[in-house]
Amino acid sequence: AQRRQALERRGARVIETARGDAGRVSLPAVLQDLAGLEINEVHSECGPRLAGALIDAGLADQVLLYMAPRLLGSGARGVFDLAEIAAMEESKSCHICDIRQLGEDLRLTLSLD
Repeated sequence: AQRRQALERRGARVIETARGDAGRVSLPAVLQDLAGLEINEVHSECGPRLAGALIDAGLADQVLLYMAPRLLGSGARGVFDLAEIAAMEESKSCHICDIRQLGEDLRLTLSLD
């Protein structure tokens, strides 16, 4: 309650939304709440867990992926924490819309099928 009041005093609009599995915020409910406010486009800069959850739930239609020329090895954290894929047919397909080089990095724009 104190955090909410502090945010509201600073001009933020706080919306409580439904909880989903394991007490986590329901992503479809969040997007439904935003749609009710006529917010039709959401950009999410996030880590692998949220990125994977959005993709697995079919709530993402495009991904901007930045790649640096670095090799991290098998112990590194992945880009997307997706549901287990047992066969190639279960993989998530996408279409490359754009590739740009930014300095030494690459930016891929992927459209999810």
